[in-house]
Amino acid sequence: MLKISGALISIVFLFALVSISQAKLAETDKKAVEKYNKYKSEYTQAVNVYKSMRQDYLTAKDKYLKSKNAENGAAALQKAKDFLVKADEAMIKYLNMLKAKAETVAGITESERQQILSEINSDIAWLEQHKPQIPNATTKEQLTEHGEQMKLHWIKVRVHAKRLAGKILIYRINAAIEEGDKIGADVETRIQKLKDEGKDTSKLEAWLVDFENNLNLAKQKRDAAVAQYDQIGTAGSTTLSQLNAELKEADTLLRGGDNFIKDANQYVRAAYKNLKDIAKELKTI
Repeated sequence: MLKISGALISIVFLFALVSISQAKLAETDKKAVEKYNKYKSEYTQAVNVYKSMRQDYLTAKDKYLKSKNAENGAAALQKAKDFLVKADEAMIKYLNMLKAKAETVAGITESERQQILSEINSDIAWLEQHKPQIPNATTKEQLTEHGEQMKLHWIKVRVHAKRLAGKILIYRINAAIEEGDKIGADVETRIQKLKDEGKDTSKLEAWLVDFENNLNLAKQKRDAAVAQYDQIGTAGSTTLSQLNAELKEADTLLRGGDNFIKDANQYVRAAYKNLKDIAKELKTI
């Protein structure tokens, strides 16, 4: 039972909402949002069941460790199998939620979308085929193997989620930068027109320079974030040790990218403050 415990407890971390929760839905389609929320609700319910079954297993394991009799051992083994089945189901629910987001979210290319969906569908298929095998386990070793295989697949899922989160964040900052470029071009035209009319546009020109500098700095930080996010999940790892290393690297890359996005957001806000000053001055002129 102690061997089983090691495999099971190692997947307790499974059901924290992965970093994709950092990136709000980029969809504008109401049906897409409703579909995502439906799967999110189902996932939350599955996690609650999973947690309850986990507690039942831990209670049964503790009872067995105190008595070490065969009856309590068999009961703990059954609770362990029930626990893993619910873990499998909750993982499928999470993947359905992730799939609903990937199907409609803006900001990724169609080839990226299909790659992500292919990976998700592959993981769902494995979990669905794996679930009926768990109740058939008759030994501690068989159940431990199930737990290790589930952990391996879950690490892959977490890497998929982090990559998608980065794509969504890039989409959001790109939208703000592109809008800034359009407004900046319009403001530059208006300033030139006033200048041609003999108006004093020195303040406007200075603010426009500040605006362009801030927007360019935002673009540099955005590009640095893209470089970080693009490296997530590209190692092609297959073993548990390799995947753990890849997940650790993905965490580092995502945090690094997030920091660049935060910096980019600050420069975007500064740029839009420049636009407010320009707008006020235009009204005065």
